[in-house]
Amino acid sequence: MYYLEPIFPTIPIKGDTRTGIMKKISLQIKDQHGHTERYLWKQCVFTRQVVLISTVNADGTATVAPKTWATPCGRDPPLFMFCCTDTHMTSQNVRSTKEFVVNYPGINLVEKVAITGGSHSPDKLEAAGLTLIPSEKVSPPRIAECYLHLECVLEEARQSGLSDYLFIGKVVAASSDLLPDDVDKRIETVAPLIYVSGKYAGICHVSDWKWPVAR
Repeated sequence: MYYLEPIFPTIPIKGDTRTGIMKKISLQIKDQHGHTERYLWKQCVFTRQVVLISTVNADGTATVAPKTWATPCGRDPPLFMFCCTDTHMTSQNVRSTKEFVVNYPGINLVEKVAITGGSHSPDKLEAAGLTLIPSEKVSPPRIAECYLHLECVLEEARQSGLSDYLFIGKVVAASSDLLPDDVDKRIETVAPLIYVSGKYAGICHVSDWKWPVAR
């Protein structure tokens, strides 16, 4: 069994006799009106990586939207899932065309990403100054400025709650920028864009600890 020491020292709370252990409080699942929509998550501090989902509209044009409820979710075959409000164009397009592309931006694109997320205008791609390039196997385009692209075909669309859809796609093609072989240099080069507590952010520290895997 492995025990990893904390990267940074924890700060004890006054009156707490457990050295280095923070006092725990209960978080509420519902607000005072009984609503659950994002209420719990607004109380939590955790990071989500930002991706740009590109899809094709009914008229054949492309659109892009940032998503943070998004993550790889399968290894064989490789699967990717993201959550989207059912009224959003991204959700409608994926249900219609059964395709989408996941584009990973670095923190250098934060202003452009914010523009795509702050408007439903068909001109937001031009306003953001993002470059679309053809994908290898699906109709939605890739975003040239992003460092990683996952081309997906829809495997499952599941309604979640009253207003959300959970989409699971199978990765049928993938491409990326040419990056250094060294892992630390790769992370430093791409500088992934993340989202935490309503703010965009970047990775400020990379630990030397390796992920232990029991065999």
